[in-house]
Amino acid sequence: MKTKLPLTLLAGIILLMHVQLHAQTTPKLQDPSNSFIANKALDIDAGGGVIYFKDHELLQGQLFTQYFSSTGLSIYDSMHLVETTHDSILADESSPVPNLAHNLYQQYYKGIPVEGALYTEHYEAVDGNVLSTGGFVVENLNLSVTPQVSESEAFNFAKTHLNAETYSWDSNGIYPIGELMIAKSTVENAIVYKLTWVFRIKALNPYFDNNVYIDATDGSLIKEISNIHTGDFNHLYYGMKGDLDTHRKPGNWFTSDKWFLHANDETRNILTQDNDNSSSTYYHSITDYYSQPWNWDDMTYSDGDDHWGNDHWSATAAHYCASKSWDFYKKTALNRNGMTGWGKHVRVIADWKNDAAAYTQQDNEDHIFIGRYNNHYLATYDIVGHEFTHGVVRNSKPLPNEKISGAIGESFGDIFGFMVERYMFGYVRNWTIGEDAGYTIRNLQSPNVYNHPFYYLDVNTWSPVVNCTPSRSNDNCGIHINCGVQNKWFYLLSMGGSQLIYINNTLQPARTVSGIGIDKAARIAYYAMTNFINYNASNTTFDAVRASTINAAKILYGYCSNEYIQTCRAWYAVNVGTSCDPCLIVPNWYSRNFPYQQPIDLMGTGLAERENHVAKMKVFPNPASNKIKVMVEEINADLSNNNYTINILTVDGKLVFTNTYNTIENVEINVEDLVDGVYFITVTNSNWTKNSKFVKQ
Repeated sequence: MKTKLPLTLLAGIILLMHVQLHAQTTPKLQDPSNSFIANKALDIDAGGGVIYFKDHELLQGQLFTQYFSSTGLSIYDSMHLVETTHDSILADESSPVPNLAHNLYQQYYKGIPVEGALYTEHYEAVDGNVLSTGGFVVENLNLSVTPQVSESEAFNFAKTHLNAETYSWDSNGIYPIGELMIAKSTVENAIVYKLTWVFRIKALNPYFDNNVYIDATDGSLIKEISNIHTGDFNHLYYGMKGDLDTHRKPGNWFTSDKWFLHANDETRNILTQDNDNSSSTYYHSITDYYSQPWNWDDMTYSDGDDHWGNDHWSATAAHYCASKSWDFYKKTALNRNGMTGWGKHVRVIADWKNDAAAYTQQDNEDHIFIGRYNNHYLATYDIVGHEFTHGVVRNSKPLPNEKISGAIGESFGDIFGFMVERYMFGYVRNWTIGEDAGYTIRNLQSPNVYNHPFYYLDVNTWSPVVNCTPSRSNDNCGIHINCGVQNKWFYLLSMGGSQLIYINNTLQPARTVSGIGIDKAARIAYYAMTNFINYNASNTTFDAVRASTINAAKILYGYCSNEYIQTCRAWYAVNVGTSCDPCLIVPNWYSRNFPYQQPIDLMGTGLAERENHVAKMKVFPNPASNKIKVMVEEINADLSNNNYTINILTVDGKLVFTNTYNTIENVEINVEDLVDGVYFITVTNSNWTKNSKFVKQ
């Protein structure tokens, strides 16, 4: 028998279990008045949650141990190390920090995980020197973690809300297990943290696979977030191909004359089953497959001689496109082995009975489902590449599939779906997604053509996320619409251009970007996507992804490089952040000299984009007492009649000299008045930045 609680006590409990955060002060970890920040940090990107540290001021693992009191967390909070990763992308790069590692932490409050509270430290693997940190922790939590609603009661509340006809447990008898989580929701422009029960519920009719959040105090629905990334597209068959990767059943000749759709060449590991649209055993939902055998020799369809022709065309088309998506990530400069990075298998279900293509992860198994739209099949390079990329994101820096974070995830899918198509054709056919299926759904170059915003908060097309509760009916708060912002950023960073935007109904001056080329833009996007993406508790995560891409540009190409500057300008052009002009602070670890860099080739064609590369920069005499001479030799470029800016900065980032020159062949600078010590010198034009240092004595 349950004891009734007095109303005043019950109200007090509910108050304690709901924490509402209105206008918050600057988080302690990003507050310059924090002595820890003042002494050890070089720069703070407050909007993106990134802190850049001075050389050898912080070692990996110290932030949440030795310096825990400086983080803004309480004695009830703890940060758990959940993952350590090392880079593979930089193996062929002449980066200033070629051996980078990353520690990912999850915040817990009184032993309960806090949704979205992830923090990463990026450090040199050799000596543990932390270069930067990024992410968000939730300060000032003050709530009870004792649920007033039991797990079984919360589960019944969830079922009542969803009201499906049939669920997965009706066929397999396996009921979802609830997990306690301190989750966030938006109420009247404020972030509210609540103790919730979270269930992953899969329904068969109507089909969905959602995480459902139930308030642990009163059983009300907080939100529901889909675990499936979908898009509505049609089909175009690419014609006969001679390089379909299959696997022959082992055994003797008489028992093994069967070929299966198991890609196992050149590190691939993809298994494909044919759902067979004409079969009486046609499966209706993703859940139907979870109990099916997935050994390659148990797959539903095979071929007797590996000459498939038109047999099982839906399965071979899906299998082929998934294999080529794998190839794009592995065989280009990204050098990623599958979705996980270490080659774990991917399962493809062909001819799915849904008007969509989808990716989902079940029991740590990655699945791509390929369906139809208006009876047109969806196995195209960009669509399958899009879904494959969702798997890459899920296995590196998973983004909540809601609001802006969900839009960012959809945009990454579009960007690398586009890149897979470009890789396969060897050139840019278009900037659209789904055109081969006869139904173009998004356009990276011109998102507004399909009523998607081409800049943040575009009054005509922006899908509101404030006070929006994610659901199936509202596209998880516009994730397939607001992705246009980042799509446009990628196009501008790649190709350049000028853009006009309105702020408060006032037309702003044109914002111009000089493109750095598709390969470089994709490399920055990939490196940010897999290493730096951070979470903002208020879901305004375009600031966070901007900070992540800027950090990636610094790591890959150097601080104040043209790539860094244009990354900033492209975000500024889509109304996110500033243009980063001018560059004044040069962290020591971002300023190490860049040797000659080979052009990047993400198409795998051997035909990289032409660039001008700095070969040598000389500063002499070094050490110097009165004057220094600066000389730069550049390949395939006229060094006269151009604008070259020379900056000299102290080791603390203070600008002590700047001037612009028409030629850089032999410039003399008077340094007699400088205080003795070490200085950084940068030479920049519209195409590149070269860094060096000298000693004044």
